[in-house]
Order: sequence, then C-alpha cells, then structure tokens
Amino acid sequence: PPTPSTPAPATPAPSKPPSAVASGFPLIADTAQRLDAAKARALRAHGVKTVFRYYSHLPPSLPGKDLQPEEAKIILGEGLSLAAVFQHYNNCFRTFENKWGREDAEQALRMAQAAGQPSGSAVYFGVDADWPYQSLRDPIIAYFEDVKRAFEGSGIGVGVYSNGCICNTILERGLAEYFWLSGSTGHSGTQAFYNTGKWTLFQNALDVTPAEVGYAIDADIANTATNGYF
Repeated sequence: PPTPSTPAPATPAPSKPPSAVASGFPLIADTAQRLDAAKARALRAHGVKTVFRYYSHLPPSLPGKDLQPEEAKIILGEGLSLAAVFQHYNNCFRTFENKWGREDAEQALRMAQAAGQPSGSAVYFGVDADWPYQSLRDPIIAYFEDVKRAFEGSGIGVGVYSNGCICNTILERGLAEYFWLSGSTGHSGTQAFYNTGKWTLFQNALDVTPAEVGYAIDADIANTATNGYF
C-alpha cells in the first residue's frame, strides 16, 4: 500500500524518546533468559527492581523464554518484582490472521495462575512488528477484542506491547489498560504516541549485555504518571 503521508511537525518540535540508559542499569528490564537465583541476584545487585518474563505456548519460540512457576518463586525470593508479557510468534502476522487471541489469552491465564500472579496486576500482549495500515490493523484489533473477552472476570488487566500506531489504536478502542512502547523508535507512530504521554512503559534500550550479569536484557522506563504502577 502507499506510504501514509507524514503530518506536519508540532510546534515546538516533539521530543524524541530517550535512547540510552544513563546509569548503565535500568530499574526495569525484560529478558528471554531463564533466571536462576544467581542471575536474579545479579540484576538486583545492580539496581534492577522489576524484571519482565514471558508467557507463551509450549514449547516456546526460544528455549527458556517461558516463565515457569519455580522460576517465578526464585525471582520474587531474590527481592525482584515480576511482570509478565505474552509472546508466542507475535512478531508473525499469521498469529493475528489466524485469530489466536482467545487461545493466547487462555494460555496466559493458565500460566498466570501457575505463577501465582495476583489480581490487580496485568499481562501485556506483544505485537512485535511494524504493521501500520488499516488492512493490517483490523486482525490485531480482533485479536485484542478476543483477549479482552477472555480476561473478563479474571481480575488481571490487559496490556499491549507494540509500536505507537498499534498502542494508540488499542487505546482508542478501549481494549487495553497498559501501553508499552517497543524500543523500535523508527516504527509507525512511536514518537507521536510517546509525546502524548499516554504510554505506560517505554523500552529505551535493546539487547544490552552487561558484563556484570552476562546475558542480554532490554531496558525499560516507566512513565512517571504511573507512580510506579504498571
């Protein structure tokens, strides 16, 4: 399809999302690495407060990406907060074309229960690519409609991890409560959505491998408007 026209810049010019971790370690990190006590302890020792881990169908798309109940106990036992994001080939458009929203949501709820995830928390669902056009957004909207229906009565909120275009679309339709901007700042609408201040989290560094922990993490910041509740 034709490239959408670029809107005129705002006045004053919008700020760009931050792209570096000033302290070298974030307060919030996400990782596909399975954490044992030593790995979790290393994160906490260097200032990480919250770690995001993954729910998925089994087997996961990457070995060890899926959060297991014993790992959840270890992470919490080492004094970290734990947050959850569902991704199972959510970088493939077929996930949305095939209408897997209900199946993904039900699996996320099963894993949340196994991990002891409490009422009042949330699961984010990934849309990990740049699909800005309306013809591509419609299956994603249907996916989140199914997720929202499946989560009704669970006590657990729905979040979305994606670019600004998708986050804004899901926000406008009332299909999620939490909005995590991916670190791909060149993706559609990300800078514009960042500047609305309506985001919950922003992934401001990708695939950082600090020597102190020895494995890859992504760094995230929380919008100050959340007061630390995301």
